[in-house]
Amino acid sequence: MTKNNTYYDKGLGGGRNTLDARRFWEAAQEERLIVQRCDECDEYVFPPQDVCAYCWADALDWVEVDGEGRIHSFSTIHVDIHSTWGDRVPYTVAFVELDEGPFLVTNVVDCEPDDIEIGTAVEVTFGELPAEDGLFPQFRLRE
Repeated sequence: MTKNNTYYDKGLGGGRNTLDARRFWEAAQEERLIVQRCDECDEYVFPPQDVCAYCWADALDWVEVDGEGRIHSFSTIHVDIHSTWGDRVPYTVAFVELDEGPFLVTNVVDCEPDDIEIGTAVEVTFGELPAEDGLFPQFRLRE
């Protein structure tokens, strides 16, 4: 890793700094999207966990995914509710289902809110964290 990233050192939201989450954030700094996959049942698991959510095996490995998926649901925020995101209003928060199966809560960038619909194809991109030094995965419309 080339950047000194305080984001995962401090933890997301002050309480999510786990060993498993650290691997996710380290990969994001390299503009790679990784999720866990169970060696026992081959299911993809996200968010990071100690045991598989499908078969309870503790045989989870990190694998890189292609970062493509579809909008499962979304909401566009039009009110400045937090100073960190105020200069980005309006912005869209989406529930994206990756092609591999897991869901991520993320935001959708580089488009107008009216361009987003349920089922819209998206792909990962990496943006700068507001008020932090580091990258985080977000999604844009796929062409």
